Amino acid sequence: MIAPARFLTRSLRLSPHGPAIARILAASLDAVHPGEAIGRFVRRGNDELLIANKSYPLDKDRRTFIIAFGKASLPMAESLASILGDRLTGGLVIPKHAAGRPLVSARGLLTVMEGGHPIPDERSLAAGRRVIELLSSLRADDLVFCLISGGGSALMAAPVGGVTLSDLQALTSSLLACGASIEEINILRR
Repeated sequence: MIAPARFLTRSLRLSPHGPAIARILAASLDAVHPGEAIGRFVRRGNDELLIANKSYPLDKDRRTFIIAFGKASLPMAESLASILGDRLTGGLVIPKHAAGRPLVSARGLLTVMEGGHPIPDERSLAAGRRVIELLSSLRADDLVFCLISGGGSALMAAPVGGVTLSDLQALTSSLLACGASIEEINILRR
């Protein structure tokens, strides 16, 4: 929960409507918090996970992983890890900034690797390799939840053969410099 006092600028303190405006701003940000959004749509039953009324079995012998990448990946992964509880096997979270912050309630099962943003860097490539390694190690009955948020295509990169990191960086830099939209950049990153 965001404290309304964080929004009380000098001008809002002087306004008779300032406290109400601060409460509205705080409530607005709370409503779109990534972790809270996961909690609104994902519920756990005894041996199942319910996502928007679709059921996913969580058998005790079934391995369950989280792969999360993007600027909102930390709170999203924390929320899902909390919901999964003892059924979480492991996973990988790739945020823009982790600042050495441990994941809450993930019991050390999720690895956090920062990536570069908005320009992919060596960390982005390392994260891309780790995701590929994790996906390559899966069994047919494993369950993987992939949580993607803004910035993900830069934070985790796995360029196709013949495309180097330098190529990807130059392309991204050029597109950003000419004002390309994120949609246009993502089309070329695919």
